[in-house]
Amino acid sequence: PKMEYVLNTQGDRLKLNVGGEKFCISITTLKNIRDSFLCRLVESGKVDLKEEIFIDRSPKLFQIILDFYRFQKIELTNLTKKEFEELKVEA
Repeated sequence: PKMEYVLNTQGDRLKLNVGGEKFCISITTLKNIRDSFLCRLVESGKVDLKEEIFIDRSPKLFQIILDFYRFQKIELTNLTKKEFEELKVEA
């Protein structure tokens, strides 16, 4: 099942530029959280999904947000209190 998922999502990537740092995630993975900003952005039809999308936010904690799309959980034990507060704002 994992190999099939990887093969099926190869043409399904969204390229994001968050505050100058590049990220990539499958559109299928973004749709795991239906009522989220990124899912709504993808489904809006207002952005060209083949082009890089710029998001004017700090990239510092963005990988954690993408991992939430992937695994539906966040490992908070490695975050400082300040990072946790910043993550709540970003999320």
